[in-house]
Amino acid sequence: MRNLILTHGFWAIAMVTAFFVGMGWQRSATADRQKSEIQNQASRGQFTLSAPSETGMTRTTSNRTDSGESGIIPKLIQGTSFIEMGIEGLAAMSLKDPNQLKRRLAFNHLLSQMTSENAVQIREGLITAGVSNRDSEWRDFNYAWGTIAGEAAFSGSLTMEKVDLYSVISGWASADPTNAIAFLDQLPEKLAHGPGNKLKTDRLDLEKGIVAGLADRNRDEATKYVSKLLA
Repeated sequence: MRNLILTHGFWAIAMVTAFFVGMGWQRSATADRQKSEIQNQASRGQFTLSAPSETGMTRTTSNRTDSGESGIIPKLIQGTSFIEMGIEGLAAMSLKDPNQLKRRLAFNHLLSQMTSENAVQIREGLITAGVSNRDSEWRDFNYAWGTIAGEAAFSGSLTMEKVDLYSVISGWASADPTNAIAFLDQLPEKLAHGPGNKLKTDRLDLEKGIVAGLADRNRDEATKYVSKLLA
């Protein structure tokens, strides 16, 4: 038993350490990439940075002579009536539209309309549209579902063949950590689920999800949770 606890504790420490290190690396890489893009654009003469305005805001001005370009994105957005589209239409657009801006806007609108009552319908719409387990839309949907529905989202996922329990419990922990952790404490070390209980999920993977959700909420809470696992 003691060896099991030590092993469990080792992986818990590694889990939270890797999570925070990865988060810092991702932010650093994003900042470096944005800086490089700005420098490349400036070298091509695409824009220049003017002096700060009277309000203290730095303004970006384009050297392009065609003033009509500034209206391309608003026209793109206005030309698409997201409000009139149903869940299936939004789900399909968020995954299949050739324009990445439209895909992003459609998915954001889909999540903004999500409730605990229509979440399953949105889920089915994404699956029908061909969402992959590796798609960010699939992870974000399950995270949002866990955030708004908590236990109902997790328990509902247990009966389904296509699931992302990690993201569901992460979202749940980010909004309601007390009940998410209490629920997890009642689960076996290896959780059988899905049709015919053919799917298996290790409890340690779900604990990683709890840590991720807690870190989105408060890093101190994530650290305390890992410390509790080691106690």
